[in-house]
Amino acid sequence: MDDLWTRNYYESRLLERNFRSVAQQTGLDLKEVRILAYLRHIGGIDSFRELAEFIGITQIMLYAYLERLSFRKLIELELKRPGSVRLTPQAGHVMSLIENAIQNAAQTCRENMTAEEAEAYEALRKTAFGALQKRLEI
Repeated sequence: MDDLWTRNYYESRLLERNFRSVAQQTGLDLKEVRILAYLRHIGGIDSFRELAEFIGITQIMLYAYLERLSFRKLIELELKRPGSVRLTPQAGHVMSLIENAIQNAAQTCRENMTAEEAEAYEALRKTAFGALQKRLEI
């Protein structure tokens, strides 16, 4: 079956596999890698509840993960202030590994395409992404 849910499932599985590799290389938990990717790509935390739901954990567990990341000097935060969470310069190496994991997943999705097909695919995905953002008012 080729539909939105199925594509999302396989893309998510591929990213998780790549993120697991980052976790193993850095000694981080998979959820910590996902939190760091969220911070990098979403740009910050507007709501602890939203991030906890996205990661699939309780807010209490999220606080524990954020504390661990802060202890490792990968983020700075003021507890109870979602907007205060920021990546630190020390997170650079981990973020590089995360970016490589994301790029590898993207390349895997395009590996059987010609350059023109890959370009068209990316343009269509950007259009679809824009529609999603607009619908979700993000």
